[in-house]
Amino acid sequence: MDNNWADDDQDPDAASREEFLARRAAAFQAYYEHLPLRAPQRPMGPDLLLYRRAAFGNLVTFNVLDTRQYRSDQVSCRPENSTDGYCAAALDPGRTILGDEQERWLRDGLTGSRTKWNVLANQVVFAERMESNGVAGGGDSWDGYVADRRALVDLFAGANDGAPSNPVVITGDIHNNRIFDLKEDFSEPSSRTVGTEFVGTSISTSGDAPKERNGGTWETVYGDNTGVNEHQRFVDFHRGYVRCTLNQAEWRADFRVIETTQAPTSPVSTLATFVVEDGRPGAKRA
Repeated sequence: MDNNWADDDQDPDAASREEFLARRAAAFQAYYEHLPLRAPQRPMGPDLLLYRRAAFGNLVTFNVLDTRQYRSDQVSCRPENSTDGYCAAALDPGRTILGDEQERWLRDGLTGSRTKWNVLANQVVFAERMESNGVAGGGDSWDGYVADRRALVDLFAGANDGAPSNPVVITGDIHNNRIFDLKEDFSEPSSRTVGTEFVGTSISTSGDAPKERNGGTWETVYGDNTGVNEHQRFVDFHRGYVRCTLNQAEWRADFRVIETTQAPTSPVSTLATFVVEDGRPGAKRA
């Protein structure tokens, strides 16, 4: 349809909003016909209900989100248009990544959940990520939608009661592995950790990670490789996937990586394992 699209904002390549919506309707129809979606996900023209919830006994609930169809458009951010380290536009309380109806659905599900683990299966990075210039808020992530993230962080922290047990966010999109502590106040590293985010790399997209990038290395780092994001616990640029194993006592995440994308026989191995213990948010290296 269009890379990093948002709601019905017009694609620069489309002649009109109507042309973009027609393309969106065709894309949704092809998506529905070629992927194993369920009957409730049958598209209605340019609209497709994708967010849904799946619970497995009293162990885990997955809240599968849609952060494309209802969101405000992304903003670009530069130091000269930032406030207190944030792109001024990203702080607008009217901006949304979920839309009002999906946000209510998510809050109701989280506050009413009785499972041990409560997961946001989510498309883009949830945790704050300051750039090296000390500015956040631009690009395709929750950084551009501060009000929506603040509401969920407050819920995780129990600020309004009804906090869900063991909130975990699982994410992809950025083609590398990362782990973040979700902080009650991202601007204060010593603030309480209220959840955990696991970001999985791409299986093959972008090919093998280069050895160097802009003069720096792409090595695996246990901690913060930026100097401005102390709540980052891990970053790695291999290709692969994350295997998660859950029980009532812990969440175990194995970061599985391949040696090369160039050979289908490439071996796969576990590079690192992190564990979140029940009632103790934040991942620890096993």
